Amino acid sequence: MDTIGLQDIRDLAQQESVRLHHYFIGVEHLFIALTQLEGGLTLAVLTHHDLSPRFVRYSIRESVGRYEDQRYWPGFPETPRALEVLATAKRYAGIHPTTERDLLLAILDEGDSCPIRVLYEMGVNVTALRHTAANWTEPVMPQRPEVPIEGDIDLGPEQSRVFKMMFRQYGRVQVLHELHGGFSGAQVLLVRPVRVDGTRDAPVVVKLDDRHSVLYERRRYDLYVRGKLPITTAQLVDQPVVPDDSWCGGLKYTFVGGLNDTEPVSLGEIAAKRDPQVVSDLLWSLFRDFGPGWWLQRKPYRFEGWREYEHVLPPALVLEAVLADYDQHGMGHTLEPLGAWSRTNHVMPGEIVTLRKFVVQKIDAKRQVVSLAAGAQPEAINRTGKVEVRGL
Repeated sequence: MDTIGLQDIRDLAQQESVRLHHYFIGVEHLFIALTQLEGGLTLAVLTHHDLSPRFVRYSIRESVGRYEDQRYWPGFPETPRALEVLATAKRYAGIHPTTERDLLLAILDEGDSCPIRVLYEMGVNVTALRHTAANWTEPVMPQRPEVPIEGDIDLGPEQSRVFKMMFRQYGRVQVLHELHGGFSGAQVLLVRPVRVDGTRDAPVVVKLDDRHSVLYERRRYDLYVRGKLPITTAQLVDQPVVPDDSWCGGLKYTFVGGLNDTEPVSLGEIAAKRDPQVVSDLLWSLFRDFGPGWWLQRKPYRFEGWREYEHVLPPALVLEAVLADYDQHGMGHTLEPLGAWSRTNHVMPGEIVTLRKFVVQKIDAKRQVVSLAAGAQPEAINRTGKVEVRGL
């Protein structure tokens, strides 16, 4: 699991400041953030001295009070005392990253902040508290409190972990829809993040997939898509969330569409249901918006479609696995990569086929699906003969 860093503590302190309508970062907000770290040193030390972390937080909040719901400055400036404490913590850390212990000791050593005065009012021996924190040897694993996920959605442990990491600065996250219709096998969600003060941000699209697919998609976006599309199209935001110890990763896109849309609609579906003039107008609008950055480029350009699209192309063939000793009686076909079968009706539904010389590109254990292709490299010539085998 991920351990906490100083930036995570600052984020929690900022959330606490928003709850109290302070909109600045003081030592009180930093200390409350330390008491919110599950499995952390601060909770362990307070509990060791028979102190309730919840009551300590309550007492500090009561002492500093809640301001009116109005901002008079941008951002979250840090108070002089908070800057002094952070500088002391950095000095304690030396050449290493600042830890929870460094910050806790810096607050206890400063000696005159609101949290310290509250502890004295509670009859706490701050010197003994500091000694315990400095000499604590039992293992701790500080982690941020989990972001509540609202909505009827089924996420596996790793998907849930990545999803919460993507929205760790929010108070809660509402899953509005699961979007269907894609071909990559990724889980795609329409999400509305809600801040700790109840303010709802604009909905975004979250894509959860194999870590390698996520990294590959973001890299190709940066190289070939960024800056070439009009602002009215979906854009990737933030960096991909890909924990080193997880097979899963996540991407976040801006959302373009209606909140009630649950599936992408293809141009073929539109053409089959709409008046020809409507289809013509739509195609012209797409050409007008996308043409300058794509088709109307005035320089030699080889459109290597696989750089953007190979992970969303549907398989050329979908097969259901059967027993190895299945009696074919001389029927069926033996398929090899890049054969004519991928471009013709050489294979019909219900026929028995045998596969040879394919390379495993991806395994989806949850769906019991294996994706095969002509080679291990990502070129389109390998992807055009993609085969999906189900039921293994």
